[in-house]
Amino acid sequence: MRGCQTRRSFLLVSSGSVALILFGNLSVASDVVANATSDPFAYCSAIGSIDRPAGGGSPVPLALKSYLLRALGLSAGAEFRPEGYYWRCMKGTVFVCAIGANIPCSAKADLAKRNVGADKYCQDYPEAAFVPAYATGHVTLFAWSCSFGHAVPGKRIAKLDPRGYRIDIWYKVAPGVNSP
Repeated sequence: MRGCQTRRSFLLVSSGSVALILFGNLSVASDVVANATSDPFAYCSAIGSIDRPAGGGSPVPLALKSYLLRALGLSAGAEFRPEGYYWRCMKGTVFVCAIGANIPCSAKADLAKRNVGADKYCQDYPEAAFVPAYATGHVTLFAWSCSFGHAVPGKRIAKLDPRGYRIDIWYKVAPGVNSP
């Protein structure tokens, strides 16, 4: 018996916990993945929303350099190291985040109302008015304090975008808006 021949093909592109499944022509699928680095704007327009683009969120594609520098308010001559940034797609648009000390580009905000690090800190400092980030971690969405040895979540310290990332560290990058 001869194998069944078909014109349909299947491609699974995986990047961390995200998988992109494309049915149909493999050349179309490979074009979408190739666009991730050669034309991130077209890639995001085609994909819509994805937290870890094909190839990963860091380093950013070189095609984003001039747009990224402008979005972050940096001069055109500023040093650019692609591994110093993350990128992702949201609603068909490119977003970037500059990696820095205590800036959680690679993680969504932690919405939990319980924090193990804060709990441990409060055991040692039962009435602390503030629990430092080294104890809570940098992805928590809340300011923490201690009351009678228990961690208490306080006010939100940042606003989130629809995908759960902090809007104060992620910047929209778009041709025409951030054009060189």
